[in-house]
Amino acid sequence: MPKVNISQQTLAEEMNISVDRIQAWLKELYDEGWIEVIRRGKKLTSIYVLHPISGRLWKDWLLLKKADLKIRSDHELARRLRDSLYHK
Repeated sequence: MPKVNISQQTLAEEMNISVDRIQAWLKELYDEGWIEVIRRGKKLTSIYVLHPISGRLWKDWLLLKKADLKIRSDHELARRLRDSLYHK
């Protein structure tokens, strides 16, 4: 996936617009699932991961992935509980 590591200030200067406008656009892209933001801490630029498929599809895929991980985790927990009860 394409990644961009650039400050909001630099983006604003390059596009000749305000940082507030950049932040609004980034929020909109994030809310629609077109980008993922990796925050690296204070005083460091964030990394923006661009998703080449439709934003909604990407968000739906992430939700399914999280649900699958939860199901697997719950299944593993149930297996361990069963094993502890029947294999004393």
